[in-house]
Amino acid sequence: MSTPSSSEVFLVTKLVVPRPPPGLVVRPRLLDLLDRGALGPLTLVSAPAGWGKTALVSTWLAGGSAPGAPAWLSLGKEDRDRRAFWTGVLRALGLPPAAESDGVVAQIVAALAEREEPVTLVLDDFHEVADPAAAADVQTLVERAPPALRLVICSRTDPPLRLQRLRVSGQLTEVRVRELAFTVAETGELGRALGLRVAGHDLELLRRRTEGWPAGLRLAALSLAEHPDPHAFVERFAGDDRAVSDYLLSEVLSRQPPETLAFLLRTCVVEQISGGLADALVGTSGGAAMLATLMRRDGLVGALDAQGAWYRYHPLLLEVLRIELRRTLPDEIPELHRRAARWYQRHGQPLEAVDHAVQAEDWDLMADALAEHWLTLVVRGRGASLRALLERVPDRVVRTDPELALAAAALRFEAGDRASADELLAIADAPAGADAWR
Repeated sequence: MSTPSSSEVFLVTKLVVPRPPPGLVVRPRLLDLLDRGALGPLTLVSAPAGWGKTALVSTWLAGGSAPGAPAWLSLGKEDRDRRAFWTGVLRALGLPPAAESDGVVAQIVAALAEREEPVTLVLDDFHEVADPAAAADVQTLVERAPPALRLVICSRTDPPLRLQRLRVSGQLTEVRVRELAFTVAETGELGRALGLRVAGHDLELLRRRTEGWPAGLRLAALSLAEHPDPHAFVERFAGDDRAVSDYLLSEVLSRQPPETLAFLLRTCVVEQISGGLADALVGTSGGAAMLATLMRRDGLVGALDAQGAWYRYHPLLLEVLRIELRRTLPDEIPELHRRAARWYQRHGQPLEAVDHAVQAEDWDLMADALAEHWLTLVVRGRGASLRALLERVPDRVVRTDPELALAAAALRFEAGDRASADELLAIADAPAGADAWR
């Protein structure tokens, strides 16, 4: 009896449906969505790392509601070229290997056309397939799919298929971050499944902090299990929790090309990002295209408007990016904040301009932004926010600049601190300015 080679053993392990993780929360609404998707030829489960794609589909298969026999293929870097990819697919389907890759789609179509029972083929981690020819083959397979085939693709990025055409034709069912995010009730179920002794309002706060990100919830649970004060932990929980930061560094940031990582680090100093602001921060053009690509390909950013003009990073990812920025590029941080301040000032967002000028500790830039807009901000009800920013400015800076002293006086007066306001007014010694706010 011959001993199987290590490569054969490795391939066999890629064909095994993964076991659902311990403490799994069964979510009927998602299983129902996969059931509906199985009525058509293609279901796409697309979301970044840690959103539970593999766990969801493996749970669905274990429940027995998937049509026919399941065929599973876990893809990896070794499957990046066309031939390796299709070799794995054929093995998963129990079909003989093809002599040439060019005929493999026809071979699969012909073989499945003879089957009476359906087969559900799951291609997990499809983002590992880098050969455009392989993706084109999959597109052809979907378009020519025999009635027996149900294809499920799990990917961290949208595959290079003609998805819009498939949507219009009704051949595509999609499961994305919006669907995969845990609800309040599901977060409670997860807490109970993991044995967490956490109050309901703390679980809801944790869900808001993670935005329902399953991996974030589970990683937080690991820390909560050993924490002496669960409420305090939840109050402070962010991307700087070691378990979360290690996961994001290893599973998200380390996989990015150098130019993408550089873009992420230099744009994380702001809360929301647009193409123009990204260009100003990075010092190049193409920011809008990069943001659109990151949203479409990696799900690293989410659109804030229908036009795709403004985006934001997931809060936990944003925090980890800022930690990594401080670790790797600390000398660039003040200049990045200066660039942000100048951009906001040019585009009529004075409060944001002052904020970043303060973070850059560029007091001249901060004074320029403040001098022009402080009265307008007070009139518009933004005085409290502006006052909080001025509290971060050294007292010596305020007291040596008449315009800053005047603005600070107005803000103190608005807050009811008349004595401090009068003192700053005396320093300002600017009658015209004083008349403007009285």
